[in-house]
Amino acid sequence: MLTQYAVTSVFDIGSVWESTRIIRSRIESGEVPGPRIRSTGEILMAKGAVSAPELKDALGFMRSKLP
Repeated sequence: MLTQYAVTSVFDIGSVWESTRIIRSRIESGEVPGPRIRSTGEILMAKGAVSAPELKDALGFMRSKLP
């Protein structure tokens, strides 16, 4: 999606780290085309502050499972 608009680098500020790592590895190995991905890792929050499903909904996470 991003490479069709000539985007060469992206900065991820809070996705699930395992998902980001898998996508980044596939791009770096040449398996799929894509931009260079930099990441801050997962969002930090105090325990009990907000439930995980509420936070994911508020941030617009897509609910999907990786194959």
